[in-house]
Amino acid sequence: MPLAADTQDPALIRAALPAADIILSLQEENIPLVGAAVAAAGAAAVVVPGDASLAENIRAAEAAGISRIIADPPLLQPAGSGLVSSLSSFEDVGYPLFFGGAGNVTELIDADSVGVNALLAAMAHECHAAVLFTSEHSDKTQGSVREMRRAADMMALMGDRPYPKDLGLSLFCIKEKRRRHEPAIPREHSRDVLPVPEELVFDPPVAT
Repeated sequence: MPLAADTQDPALIRAALPAADIILSLQEENIPLVGAAVAAAGAAAVVVPGDASLAENIRAAEAAGISRIIADPPLLQPAGSGLVSSLSSFEDVGYPLFFGGAGNVTELIDADSVGVNALLAAMAHECHAAVLFTSEHSDKTQGSVREMRRAADMMALMGDRPYPKDLGLSLFCIKEKRRRHEPAIPREHSRDVLPVPEELVFDPPVAT
C-alpha cells in the first residue's frame, strides 16, 4: 500500500524517500533543500502554504522538477473556530486538492465521528477534493478511516442524485465517546448452570 512520510523536516524527508510514495508536506523552507530529491525519487508531494502562498509554493515545487503535486489549502479549523471560512480556501489550482485536517473536526467536537465524517466527506465532495485525510487519536474517533472511506464511497455513488441517500450503503451506527471498561465478574458471584430438564414444553407452532 502507499506509504506517506508526514514531516516538514528536510532530514526526515531524505531518510524517508527510498520508501515513501508521498511526502507531507513541502513549503518554501524545505523545497529548496529537498525538492530535487523528491523529484528524483518520483514521489508525490503535498504542497502547503506557509509564509508564501500555496500558488507560490506550487510554482517552486514545479521548478524543482516535482510533477506529482497535491495541493493542500490551509487546514480545516474545528467547528466553531473557523470551519466554514476555511472551506473558502478550496479553489481550483490545477492539481488534486488535499482535504487535510478532517481529524481536527472529529476530535474537537463531542459528536459521533460517524456522522461528522459523513458530513466532512460531503464537504470535500462539494469542494472537489481528491484526497481526504483523517486520524484516529481518541477512543471516540476509532474507525474514522473506515468511516471516511465509506462516506467517500457514498459521495461517489451519489452521481447525479441531489442527495447521498438510498444508495445501498450508509453510515448508521451507535457509538459512545469513550470505550467502556466493564469490571470483571468476581468468582464468588458465579454459579453452575442447571442441567437441561428431561421434559421440555415447547411453544405451539405459529400459523402463517
